[in-house]
Amino acid sequence: MQELWNRLESWAQKNAKRSLRLRKPATEKQIAAAEKKMKLKLPADFRASLLCHDGQETNDKEARAYQDEHGAFCGFEWMPGCSPLATLDAVVAQWKDNLDNIDDDEKPKVVEKGLLHNVMFHARRIPIAGTPYWDGDTTYLDLFPGPKGKEGQVLMFANECDMVVLGETMSQALSRYLRALESGDWVWDKKKGFVRSKNEKADDFPHESEEFAKWARKQPA
Repeated sequence: MQELWNRLESWAQKNAKRSLRLRKPATEKQIAAAEKKMKLKLPADFRASLLCHDGQETNDKEARAYQDEHGAFCGFEWMPGCSPLATLDAVVAQWKDNLDNIDDDEKPKVVEKGLLHNVMFHARRIPIAGTPYWDGDTTYLDLFPGPKGKEGQVLMFANECDMVVLGETMSQALSRYLRALESGDWVWDKKKGFVRSKNEKADDFPHESEEFAKWARKQPA
């Protein structure tokens, strides 16, 4: 995982003149405590990622000032269209909040060609990236996949209802992102302030994570 993060950081600094602003590692003890609180095991590659970096820095003075002025994260995005990676503490706190919103009477339906269940919240769906107040599109590790999905897949809400899978695992999602950037299929748009498909027109503003998911589906595993 560290090699993937290093490559992404290198690309960001070279091509966007930005940093991922990755935090220091979480500890094995912290991860074990989080798993105990959530009564589940985190996917191995996400654990490995936490042992490299515990989310992205969003709360220091520079980040808060940039957020106030621009309404956006000042670092490079870890995944197209996705909010910054949360710290492990924030992940656990938001997971707990989500439990209060689970509809026990809801009968999940399988969507996205069998990859997903169309539930908004689930105890085995772990929020790993979101806006400061978790009031926008959120990215999850999905331990409750559809029959054709993979446990541990990374999914993103492209809007209030529709979900897209960005990768079967955290490492696959990051590897695909790097392939998109390093191949030139996705580029840094200085004017827009984020990465986009090279085929996207200047006056287009699609949901980038949804566009990335479409691109990723066409790529080899």
